[in-house]
Amino acid sequence: MYERLSNFLIGQSFVRSQVDKKLFINKSNDELLLVQIYVDDIIFGATNEALFKEFSSSMHEEFQMSMIGELTFFP
Repeated sequence: MYERLSNFLIGQSFVRSQVDKKLFINKSNDELLLVQIYVDDIIFGATNEALFKEFSSSMHEEFQMSMIGELTFFP
């Protein structure tokens, strides 16, 4: 599953972090989209809501997933 997800993200113009191989970064102009794979969860955030919604939609089209809501704590 990880390999499929990472290939999908790289195909969507994400770059894998050199420091954390489970962090993917998509930077375009002044916009930023981060995807962190954490055990069996995917945490993502964007610099604007439209980018967030666009990414969320593309993930739902490609993968069976559920959204549990906004992240309020991350250790």
